[in-house]
Amino acid sequence: MSKIIGFANKFYTLWNYRTEKQYVCDSYGKYWVTGEKEIFEYIKNISFDLNKVKSLYPGVEINDELRGKTTSWSRLSKQDYPAGYFWWGKYTGKTYEDVIENDFKYMLWAIENNEGIKDWALTNPIYIKYLDEQDEKYNEQIKAANFPQVGETISIEFTSNGRSGNLNYFIYGRYNNIQMDVICDSVKEVNGLYPYLMPFINGKFQKTKNKTLAVKIIEILDEKIYTNGSIHQTIKI
Repeated sequence: MSKIIGFANKFYTLWNYRTEKQYVCDSYGKYWVTGEKEIFEYIKNISFDLNKVKSLYPGVEINDELRGKTTSWSRLSKQDYPAGYFWWGKYTGKTYEDVIENDFKYMLWAIENNEGIKDWALTNPIYIKYLDEQDEKYNEQIKAANFPQVGETISIEFTSNGRSGNLNYFIYGRYNNIQMDVICDSVKEVNGLYPYLMPFINGKFQKTKNKTLAVKIIEILDEKIYTNGSIHQTIKI
């Protein structure tokens, strides 16, 4: 324990100062130092006069952070918990390795909601194998989706008229079990209470909502299968 001097409004004040190491115990019975607790115990007012204070307590630190304080208090230093452990949730104190081996579903949730755990997971062979299997499964789904290809002419059941978006002009529709986002460069604006765009399809500007029209694919911009099973393709005609 040591002495330290602060300043409380009018008086310079004398304090006892000490530190206590802070520990955390993991689920395996091992204790880790996580920081320090600083404890300030108020002793007495000394004087208004700084020079007198220095003469009475030569060598004692004067700390401006104690300004205005007249009662004993404490503060914790930043706590850095050991890496590779859960320090929250139902697996507090357990290692990432333990959890990923015994509750993979929970670990997937944790990975999606914590960047630090995700960084660790990308180096873990169990998670890497899972990602490889997901990629393989996704590629198989893409192949099985039977997307139409560039140069094909397909009949799309359009569910909307043209509208403006980031990809120039687009229309929603369906082809078999695929949600189609159809991009068309050339359109005619129709103003009114509910304005819309008539895309240029098959040699003319026309409304598309609730129509089935044959179109030729000149470019494929995107293909996706979402986790809910829905299949999407974005094409240009």
